[in-house]
Amino acid sequence: MFTNILFEKHSKIALNKIIKSFQEDYSKKKGERFNIEGITYEIGNLSVKDKTLAFEISSKIPTDDEVALEKHDEYFNKVIKFVEKKGKVFTEARMEDISKAKDTEQKRDYVKLIYRIDTSTIIDEKDVEKRVTSGKVDVPYEEVEKFTIASSKIGTYFIYFFAQNAHTIFKEVV
Repeated sequence: MFTNILFEKHSKIALNKIIKSFQEDYSKKKGERFNIEGITYEIGNLSVKDKTLAFEISSKIPTDDEVALEKHDEYFNKVIKFVEKKGKVFTEARMEDISKAKDTEQKRDYVKLIYRIDTSTIIDEKDVEKRVTSGKVDVPYEEVEKFTIASSKIGTYFIYFFAQNAHTIFKEVV
């Protein structure tokens, strides 16, 4: 459980860096949103369960006069093609109606891309232990110690490398 808390904390930091960079590189929108080629995206909260990181990227499908309801599938496919064209890999894609009022006929469809990443693809605990005990780490402990501190040198390096690797992987998949 403690490991999941650390994974979640440092994964959220890494994902927030990605959001900030998208907002700087593309058009910043309200809140955590950003716009790329006319499509607004939002990266949802990250969670950790059973050593698997999960988060979603969503895009509200324009409604009313902007896009007729029958065009929602077309918009959905446009988002999927855009993401695939960029070479990004998601676990699941779906269109979801998130209407909050049950008595309304207005649909609020979203494209949702779900990402699930096993933490073992981000870091290997035994590899970190071997690198630290053999002295084959390329970052001085004094530098790592500024980033985070754990109860052991190996633990501190583990958290540091996890955060760095998570940021790199998120950049690749998002």
